[in-house]
Amino acid sequence: MDFSKLEIAREVSLAPHTTMRAGGTARHFAVAENEAGLKGLLAFAREKGEPFFLLGAGSNVIFSDEEFPGLVILLGKGFREARIDEASGEAVAGGAVPLPLLGRMGVERGWRDFIFLCPIPGTVGAGVAMNAGAGGFDISSIFRWADVMDAKGEVRRVNLEGAGFRYRSSAFKNKGDIILRAAFKTSLEPIDPAVAREILMAEVERRIAAQPRIKRNCGSIFKNPHGGPPAGKLIEEAGLKGREIGGARIAREHANWIVNTGAATGGDLRELMALAQSEVKRLFGIDLEREVVLMPEDIGSP
Repeated sequence: MDFSKLEIAREVSLAPHTTMRAGGTARHFAVAENEAGLKGLLAFAREKGEPFFLLGAGSNVIFSDEEFPGLVILLGKGFREARIDEASGEAVAGGAVPLPLLGRMGVERGWRDFIFLCPIPGTVGAGVAMNAGAGGFDISSIFRWADVMDAKGEVRRVNLEGAGFRYRSSAFKNKGDIILRAAFKTSLEPIDPAVAREILMAEVERRIAAQPRIKRNCGSIFKNPHGGPPAGKLIEEAGLKGREIGGARIAREHANWIVNTGAATGGDLRELMALAQSEVKRLFGIDLEREVVLMPEDIGSP
């Protein structure tokens, strides 16, 4: 296959493409502007025998300091369309659409169960794959269907029953499917959009007050254990709030967040995460499971 028309860069720094602002380079890096371009990039990865990683807003991933040994793909303008389908009452959004934009579309319609999306700094594709959530709502509660492309470039539509949603996971994540676009619909009686906006502003203010002031972070690091204290509470009770390793710090505002104080490496972040896990296990017998994705460690893992 002729790959000469594909614009693929080499040894691209990944830190600027993540909210944590840490990590090494990608052996290959490209932007897929449409489905045909994405299919070609996946074929390139297969031809080279390299893994690929689809990067959204970079708000839930930490790269290592070494080279990512494959192709990192961003979705471009062909995946940034968002609209309301008046016939079905669904909001349809491309995989690269920011979740806050999707949330705002719902808020303007008075859809209360879209409000939780507004403060989440991710994209629709990543949000669906990890079943992103906040405030008692998650993607699975409003999801209707998604068009996905598999690693071979084949496209299919998946409905709610086939999505396999679980807490911060889904069948899409397990299979490595790429979300091209997805549809969402409220299941609640709409309210006055002005009231929805007021609820949103109160939620944004609450989250801002509780979150680290340092914006070089990737949100919650660990999943909350089922039926037990939240991960942040466990880490705090282990005496680790504010603990630093290199340029990485467990946030003073919320212990389930780790921030880059300015020069954190991927190694610093991993070491601090491992410390939190080992101390919580030692003191409370609880295994903290990561919510954040580590690359390249998580290539091909569910």
